[in-house]
Amino acid sequence: MVDFGITCKCGHTDEIDEFMKTPSGIDLLPGNYQCPSCGVAWTLKLVGHAQVFSDGYVIPARREIVEINRTL
Repeated sequence: MVDFGITCKCGHTDEIDEFMKTPSGIDLLPGNYQCPSCGVAWTLKLVGHAQVFSDGYVIPARREIVEINRTL
């Protein structure tokens, strides 16, 4: 059972820790992820800027998933 997991576009679901290292077991840089099943790697890119209002309300910047080169 997966308590907190990620599902890759290939359909593989696993714990987030399994997506934070290469299939060969090397730790990825923070913010990079790789599917242990198909090997597709991605990072989260911030798009735009956060909005801060005078009352302290904050709308964070939008995040976009960007596929990166596979790490072997």
